Amino acid sequence: MLSQSKKDNTTTKVSPHPLWIVSSETAPIAETGALNQEPTLYETVDRLAHAQVAKATSGLAPSALAEAYLDWAIHLAISPGKQMQLMEAALKKRQNTLGLMLRCRFRTDMFQHGSRQAI
Repeated sequence: MLSQSKKDNTTTKVSPHPLWIVSSETAPIAETGALNQEPTLYETVDRLAHAQVAKATSGLAPSALAEAYLDWAIHLAISPGKQMQLMEAALKKRQNTLGLMLRCRFRTDMFQHGSRQAI
């Protein structure tokens, strides 16, 4: 489907197919010999891949996400105090989890009168 502007003799391609990317750019009619062509398999595969990446990254550029991750990793790598703080928190959480597992394993009053009780 094409819409034509009478003012400057340009057309804008409107997509009837869900896999086509709709372009808001306009081009003169004389220069657009391939306006009615469907996208090739390669273009369709690229568009699908880009759509999946956009969905996975919430629309953010993968390069921006990589840059933010590397910035965080470098700052953490040069911050030994923060590393110790995170290690301490992880060990406390591990200790709490192991304690809970042991209490669950050796608890005999877990089921009373056929009903399950909170731990």
